[in-house]
Amino acid sequence: MSAIRLKLVECRAILGGERDPFRVVWDEQATTSDRRVLLAMAGEPAQSAGRLAGRAWCDLRADLRGRVLSALKRFSGWAEKLK
Repeated sequence: MSAIRLKLVECRAILGGERDPFRVVWDEQATTSDRRVLLAMAGEPAQSAGRLAGRAWCDLRADLRGRVLSALKRFSGWAEKLK
């Protein structure tokens, strides 16, 4: 495989979420209930969140993955203020 092709494969993996550290948390640690809450925090309607909660991290749209991570950061900031 050429060097350029290898770089393209690597870029696709990154853009597809495979190298995202949160992928392990979503795919292997988060319960369906956890996922629904995270999707709701990201602005997904309840029906959509229920459907999407069964998907792997890499199967979610990139913009939705970004919204979930942004929602977690916001929540983390609020949680810090409660200490």
